[in-house]
Amino acid sequence: MRVACINFDSKFEQVDENLAKAKHFIDLASKQKCDTVVLPELFSTGFFPQNLAKFADLNGEKATYFFSNLAKNLKINIVAGSIIERVSDKFYNSSFIFSKDGSCMAKYSKIHLFSHMKEDEFFQSGDKVVNFMLDGVKCGIIICYDLRFPELVRKLALDGVKVLFIVSAWPLSRLKHLEILTLARAVENQIFVVLANSCSFFNELKFGGNSMIIDPLGEILAKACQNESMISANLELSALEKTRQNISVYKDRKPNLY
Repeated sequence: MRVACINFDSKFEQVDENLAKAKHFIDLASKQKCDTVVLPELFSTGFFPQNLAKFADLNGEKATYFFSNLAKNLKINIVAGSIIERVSDKFYNSSFIFSKDGSCMAKYSKIHLFSHMKEDEFFQSGDKVVNFMLDGVKCGIIICYDLRFPELVRKLALDGVKVLFIVSAWPLSRLKHLEILTLARAVENQIFVVLANSCSFFNELKFGGNSMIIDPLGEILAKACQNESMISANLELSALEKTRQNISVYKDRKPNLY
């Protein structure tokens, strides 16, 4: 599986402009023969307009129409970052995933909301851990602050996930945390980790970019800088099995004690 991550500079509340730019990068990823392309958290609005009702997508219908057709026409899997989804009278920070035939393979709503930025005052928490298949590979997804909760990723790994997608709007001021935690989730679970991070601004807050693709040994296969760009790398799934044979953390676990 060849994956691409978009280090995306969202223009705050400029949905049409952001969608057009996302389409440009997805087309570029397709031309570079990537199987899967990943956008960051709340890429279409920026993080995050407090007038959620104005920008919310009812049941994700607009996003589904847009990305389903794009995935089918370009024959590429799309992990469509996350959007503001409206379900009845509630709002969720939700990610939609599409396969090469345009099917919506999964929807994940962010479980851990970042109370430091009052995200929990505007959004509802998701209540489902989500995995899905892309090109015969079992994958999982988390959103930004979820990364700080290792139990969530371990559950995905125990469910058989081999590739973890992380869509985020992680600030530059805590970039070291992002790097450490992302590497740790890859190494401790012996999985591939594919991170797409925003590089935009929210008022005076700068998001850190530095999207990464990491193998199960913690080797960084590709890394972006702080500017808008796209990175890509091949995920050699056989390397995952070899890693697990050499370092048998799953066999050696003692779940009866913890």
